[in-house]
Amino acid sequence: MSKLLKVDFYKMFKTKSFYIIGIILLSFTTLIAITTSLLCVDAYQNIGNFTSDLGETAIDASVIFPGIFSTIASTLSSIVTYTSIFMIMFMCSEFSYGTIKNIASKGYRRESIYLSKFICGIACTFIYTAVVVVANLVVAVIIVGNKIPHYFDLPSQFFTSISLTLLLLISYISLALMIASLIRGNGASIGAFFVLSILTPILLPKADELLKNVIETDFTISKYSLSTCLLQVTGADLTKAFNGNDLTRFICVAVGFLVVTSTVGIYFFRKRDL
Repeated sequence: MSKLLKVDFYKMFKTKSFYIIGIILLSFTTLIAITTSLLCVDAYQNIGNFTSDLGETAIDASVIFPGIFSTIASTLSSIVTYTSIFMIMFMCSEFSYGTIKNIASKGYRRESIYLSKFICGIACTFIYTAVVVVANLVVAVIIVGNKIPHYFDLPSQFFTSISLTLLLLISYISLALMIASLIRGNGASIGAFFVLSILTPILLPKADELLKNVIETDFTISKYSLSTCLLQVTGADLTKAFNGNDLTRFICVAVGFLVVTSTVGIYFFRKRDL
């Protein structure tokens, strides 16, 4: 397993798409961070001028501006697209070039080969997350600096939010690998992932309405989707503790999807010819 990991990490860091996707992620993150920082500074200055003209006490900036760490947490959901595309391309390229067949012929268990790719996906998720965090912080320090009070205060639930987000992102990696293992083609696998990602948020509310109207139950399926949980985690108010039931639901959904997609992916990876 350790040899497989060394080989896969070497391949990952030698793959051009890893850096190209990372640069695209960095570019979009930086652009959004610059825009957000400039808007915040401009809005704060306008509010200060407005209250000063009225002779009123200055408005507490922490009430209006959530701060850089809340902004970072809210933007992490975008990483799903980048990590999933890279891992699909990384996995499918192994099928296209026949390298997986060569590795399997050396006596490595197929489960180990699959898990090695998954661990690379986890590493990719952490690296891309670090890119987003660092890019936002650097831009905020340069543009905002000390112009907005409390802008760099660390919310009490920041690390809880980051941990939950990473867990959900890793579940998405498992889903992407499962799709790549089933379809084994770059374009088709990426297309299937996007169709699934787009259709799920649209169809699940329809299913909720059907359950409510036909079965007359308040149970909602959409609450237990990865997309819903990820949006709720990244959009949460980080100054307040997560609701206990919601916290349990986020963890159970992430772990549940992780177990199911990994089991299905490994099963078909073992059964089908390489």
